Formats: sequence, structure tokens, C-alpha cells
Amino acid sequence: MLAFTLVLAGLLYLEHRSDRKVLLAEQRNELNLQKRVIASDFRAVITDLLVLSELHEVKRYFLDIKGESESELHDLNKVFLSFANQKRFYDQLRLLDLKGDEVARINYRDGSPQAVSAGGLQYKGDRYYFKETIKLGEGNVYLSPFDLNVERGEIERPLKPIIRFGVPAFGFGGYKKGVVIVNYRGQHLLDAISMVNKYEDGKTLLLNSDGYYMKGLRPEDEWGFMFKEAQGNTFKDAFPEAWGRMNEAGSGQFITGKGLFTYIDIYPLQEVEGLFTELGESFDIVAMSGKGARHWKSVVFVPSKSLNAITYSLLGRFLILYLLLMFVIALASLFVARMGIKSKRVEDEIRKLSMAVEQSSISVVITDTDGIIEYVNPKFSQVTSYSKQEALGQSPFILKSGKMAKETYRDLWDTIKSGRGWSGDLINLKKNGELFI
Repeated sequence: MLAFTLVLAGLLYLEHRSDRKVLLAEQRNELNLQKRVIASDFRAVITDLLVLSELHEVKRYFLDIKGESESELHDLNKVFLSFANQKRFYDQLRLLDLKGDEVARINYRDGSPQAVSAGGLQYKGDRYYFKETIKLGEGNVYLSPFDLNVERGEIERPLKPIIRFGVPAFGFGGYKKGVVIVNYRGQHLLDAISMVNKYEDGKTLLLNSDGYYMKGLRPEDEWGFMFKEAQGNTFKDAFPEAWGRMNEAGSGQFITGKGLFTYIDIYPLQEVEGLFTELGESFDIVAMSGKGARHWKSVVFVPSKSLNAITYSLLGRFLILYLLLMFVIALASLFVARMGIKSKRVEDEIRKLSMAVEQSSISVVITDTDGIIEYVNPKFSQVTSYSKQEALGQSPFILKSGKMAKETYRDLWDTIKSGRGWSGDLINLKKNGELFI
């Protein structure tokens, strides 16, 4: 039982280590997959944006003529509506002129895109994304920080995570005439990276470079940098030890008293530019370097409670196996012990019987089924004068005196070979030639 305990303890250790290695590898692979998901989504958005900026309807609207035609604006809204209807992860599509006034705008509301009337168009010239995009040249793409949508100076409710992409728009003459801005619905991205995590006890977190949650453990933890009252609600406040270690390298994995942390730094610009390069395409993508916008940290957090639950589950399975094996071993040990006791009793009986035969006052001979002598007791040697060594391997016919009829011997052997007992008088011959009955 001690040997099995040691073996099972070793197996438990190896199984636990193997499970932990698999878990760690899965978490790392999931984070790398998240990077690919983000790059793929962003590439699709940038491709759409470039298509929008090159639309004939956009260029025609900016023709250097006096006044704009209502039909041209109608055509522009129509093509924007059609585009938004096909691409369901844009909250807004906008065309702005050089001053920042919205020329056309499509809002995605209640499951369908809607064109905003002229009275609902706004001035966005003072917004950071317009200021950054209008400075760009042809072939440049602007990527905003990941934050919440703001309408008329107020954060929109319910909260709407947004990433803004912008490109300058040029007329037929090659002159810059405005910008095209799309609001990519960030919830689509957050849902996508959550789906990558297949481990049900793992919590997927997305942080900006200042440690603020864009996807947190709880909804109330998120977007603290957008609200003055939540400025201290950060990952680094909740997990200071983990935050310190995560800033030492661009990716890693470690366990603290609070759980397992697997993290990777995501530089959206580098990821999407790398994907464009892989596909043989090239775009100059720029981003605002404001608060928290340098890069993101994607984190998978497995709390200590969940890690311990994995260990306890494994321990429970091994404990059941251990108890079953111990029960089997106990039964086997009991059986072996009983057999040992029984065997000792039989040996004792045989020893007693052997002593009785050895010390018997009558002659005893044991042969095999062919009649060859295998054993004689001392009384045999005393009566016949044949020693034990002389008798072994011989036939009882060495005692044949010639005074008995052959039928007597035949009857004797037939009787005992049939399993019955034979009794009678024989006239035998000793070694020295004397007869005895």
C-alpha cells in the first residue's frame, strides 16, 4: 500500500504538471489568436474606409462648382446607406468638409442604418479625430484611441465603445476636400476576443497602456479614464504586483497569490501594418498618441479559486482511484494472508502425517502409477533388509518370492488402479533370501 501510495503521488504530480502546462499553453495561444483577430478586423475596416473615400459619389460631391446639388447629396447618402447595411459593425459613417462640418452621416440605430437629415448634422471641427485626420496626406489612415462615443459634448448612454478610423477625401482634381470617418463598434471587437477564450473560468481583460479597463472583470470597472469619479479604478490598483511584472516585458505568464495572469502587449498599428505587409499591401497608418493610446494589454486572468478548483478536481479523481486501489490491495492482501495461513496448516498436517508414516510400526511403500517405488519408510527397510536408496526407483517385484500365483498380483494391481482398496496375504522375499508374510 505504501508503494502504491508513492506511485500514485508521483502520477498525481505529473498529471497536475501536465494539466498546468496545457492550461498555460492554451492561454498563450488564445492571446496570440486575439492579436490576429484584431489585425484582421482592422484590416477590413481600413479597406472599407479606403473604398468609401474613393467612391465616385464622394468625389462628385466635392466638384469645384458653385453650390451642391440635392441629387448628389441624395446619391451620397444612398450609397453610404447601402454600404452601412452590408457592414453591420459600423455605428456611424461620416463625410466631413475641410472645416469639420458633417456633409453626410449614417447612424446605425435599432438594427438598421439611418441617414441623418440636414438639421441633425453637427460640427466636428474641434474633435481630435477630425484634427488628426485632416492633417494626413493621400494613402494615410488615422486610427483613434479606443474610447466611448460622445455626442454633443456628452458621453452617449448606454455606453458605446468606439474606435474611429479616418482618411482624407480628395476631389477629382487631387485636392483634399474633407475626411471620411467611420465609427467602428468596439463591442464587436470585445465580443470577438472574449469568444477566443475557451476556458470558462478565465476572465478576458483588455487594458489601455495606463492600466484602465476597456474590458474588465465587472462592467462598472470599465472606461474609468472617461469618468472623473472613476479615475482610480484601474487594473494596477486592483493587481499592483501583476501590473508591475506585466510592465517588465511585452508578454508573459506568471502566478501570484491572486491567480494566473497571461498577458500580451498589442500595438494595433503594428499588428494591422504587419498583416497588410503579409498580404503585399502597404498603408501609412497613424494614431493619436494621447492618454492610454500607445498600446493595449490583453490579459487572461484565472483566479486562484479557479486554479485551486482544478487541483482539487484532479486530486478528487486520484483520491477515488487511490481508495479503490487500496480496497483491492486490502482484499488481495487478506486473500494472500488467508491462503498463507491455510497453506501453513496443510504443511503442518503433512508434516504430522509424514512423521506418523516415518515412525509407523508397519511397512509403508508408495509407488507411482507405473509401479515404481517413490518412498519407503524405515520399517520397510527393517523388514526387507533393503535400504531406502536401494528401494527407490525399483518395482515392488523385488520382493517377489515365486510362491504366489500370477493372478494374485494381477488382481492386486487391477484393484488399486481402479481406485479401490486391496487387502490380502502375500509371501514375499527379503534381500537376504528369507521369506516373510
